[in-house]
Amino acid sequence: MFGHSLAAALLIGLCVQVPGSVVARVLGWSPLRWVGQISYSLYLWHWPVFVFLSPQRLHVAGWTWIAVVCAVSVGLAAASKYLVEDPIRFRAGWARGRGGLVAFVALMVGLAVLWWALPAPAAPAIDITRLG
Repeated sequence: MFGHSLAAALLIGLCVQVPGSVVARVLGWSPLRWVGQISYSLYLWHWPVFVFLSPQRLHVAGWTWIAVVCAVSVGLAAASKYLVEDPIRFRAGWARGRGGLVAFVALMVGLAVLWWALPAPAAPAIDITRLG
């Protein structure tokens, strides 16, 4: 992990030193920067979507299922960033007072529904016959 962190820091440092380089321009490409802007929301949303929209539930598999899960995850991440995170971060009017309380309660109810709707993970099966 340390090596990956060091390589990332080195890459960032080199891109700052030579902003016109091919690597800096590729990493500065608008779609990649946008994914970076929603990356935390994407991190939060991808697993519930992955579990809730299972291939068995959607009756699709393979690349179709991957495309659906990715599209839903990115859509929820973008909505979360622009409708919840940014307004709160930049102190939007609706996030204050009663509107903020209503938004908070709605979010908590939504999370409770997700908690109830998502299946419990299966207990891991451990094969101890190969330990010896």
